[in-house]
Amino acid sequence: MNNRTIAILGAGAVLDFDFNGIEKPTTANITRICTEQKVQGLYVEEIDLIRQIYEKIETATKTEYLRLHPEVRHYKPNLSFEDLFEVIETLYSYNSTWNHEHYPISLISALVNSEIHFESIEYFRSMLAIVKTIVDIVDAYDKKFRSDNCELWYKHFWKSFNGQIDVFNFNYDTTIENSLEKYNDGFVGFTQDYERFEPEVLWNADSATPTVNHLHGCILYADVNPKPVEFYYNHRDLYKFYSVEGWKSIFGYHWMPRNQVGDNIFYTPIATGLKKTDKLCYMPHNIYHAHLVKKIIENPSLLICGYSFGDLYANQILERHKLIHNKNQRVVIIDKWPDYVNDDNVSLYRYYMDHTSSGFKEFAARITEGGIAPLETFKRFDHISNDCWQSPNSSLRLYTKGMKNAVMNHADDILEFLNMKIS
Repeated sequence: MNNRTIAILGAGAVLDFDFNGIEKPTTANITRICTEQKVQGLYVEEIDLIRQIYEKIETATKTEYLRLHPEVRHYKPNLSFEDLFEVIETLYSYNSTWNHEHYPISLISALVNSEIHFESIEYFRSMLAIVKTIVDIVDAYDKKFRSDNCELWYKHFWKSFNGQIDVFNFNYDTTIENSLEKYNDGFVGFTQDYERFEPEVLWNADSATPTVNHLHGCILYADVNPKPVEFYYNHRDLYKFYSVEGWKSIFGYHWMPRNQVGDNIFYTPIATGLKKTDKLCYMPHNIYHAHLVKKIIENPSLLICGYSFGDLYANQILERHKLIHNKNQRVVIIDKWPDYVNDDNVSLYRYYMDHTSSGFKEFAARITEGGIAPLETFKRFDHISNDCWQSPNSSLRLYTKGMKNAVMNHADDILEFLNMKIS
């Protein structure tokens, strides 16, 4: 057993940054901006394919929900850019079957059809537009973060682990790298423009050095397939560029692999949409996930920041932390919940039941040993400060006012708790 901390970072980890003058990277904002993008059509100058697809999904989802719940008068589906990308990515695969463009076919495409008809190249350009939009939004706050006096609270917090941390980032930015300065992500120098990934470098990381693992890609990644290493690397493995501008000239020329049912997979530079498990087969993603399993087995301390537990495959890895470490497990969850949850235990419980994901409930149920709907367990939660709750078995601490508040007011307590042994 080691005394390192595993850190899991979701989208909420960066939402307390100062976004003055740039777009805040909330799911709603990214989705809105993506739907505003138009692409060049095959026969016309511009088409609003993305908006049309979004509205079609929204209408169909709303209609079906109201059919099943006629007592509800007002309902708006909570659709995200990942839902939108999934549909466009799937339609791209199906369309090639409907238009007899290639073989083998996407298996399910032979059994379905769509009321919306676009050319395959238009679906492809829409995927490019969505990915480029996401990268541009992330790159904007990533560049701002790199300034010397920006978000010092965040930078100092990660440095305070003194190298004894392994960060697994669901986000696409490089804020962790720029906070730690010295770290091991498995990439080594290769050309003047980009680095290549060597698994043994990450696997044999020095015990005093933090590691950084991008589980869903990074704005600096691209597939290059350089000839000098073609016999050592899969031509779909990703390389890390020194800047976003470095790979943009080749963006859109990559070859899309197919999964086992014949659907095309758009996986670079970031893994978005809902086919993530198919997109994580290539390096560095597959090694990063193996590294996560290794660290879950080795370390009883787990810090989860702004992660909604929306990825089933990742949740299953995280849930095993309880099985492996049991009474030695120490978990800190930092999220931003409404202020009223701190009024009393019942308010905390109601928000937990009504507004958190099923993945979060399953994870919390194992840690607290209270079951999926643990009212009696929540009644025994200790309200140890205005915005911090501790489970009855002392394995879990929950900070409810967001990342910045937790770091600014409780950093020392968090570090002490993560390194404390349960008697």
